[in-house]
Amino acid sequence: QANIQEQSQPEVIRATSGHPDRRFWFLAAVQIAATVADAETTQWALRSHPGAHELNPLFGPHPDRPRMYGIAMSITAAQILMQHHVKTISERNGRLRNGWIVGAAVNTGFHTFLAVHNARIATSYTCPANGSGCR
Repeated sequence: QANIQEQSQPEVIRATSGHPDRRFWFLAAVQIAATVADAETTQWALRSHPGAHELNPLFGPHPDRPRMYGIAMSITAAQILMQHHVKTISERNGRLRNGWIVGAAVNTGFHTFLAVHNARIATSYTCPANGSGCR
């Protein structure tokens, strides 16, 4: 009877290598934070300079917060899902086990660069006379 009970229970197969995915989830959180920083500094720059406009055609020239977050977070979520897929496959076949980090680094770096760029625009002074007599 004990033999029958052992056979009737399904065997659990782990897709990961057994270690917690703390690094993956940490980098996913960093990517989301960088995306939020990009969106918020874009909104700040657009408020600070009414003549400014967004260059990304997905957002339009003067996007509101819901539009920016809806589009940007959807793209970031898709990138994180692709990174998880690459991570799972690489753990199965044993090749390029940290290859997924490249996508996380590129995404984080891109949004961080844009956040810094937007903050510089938001804090820049624009002379009301278009440069004549201003220093």
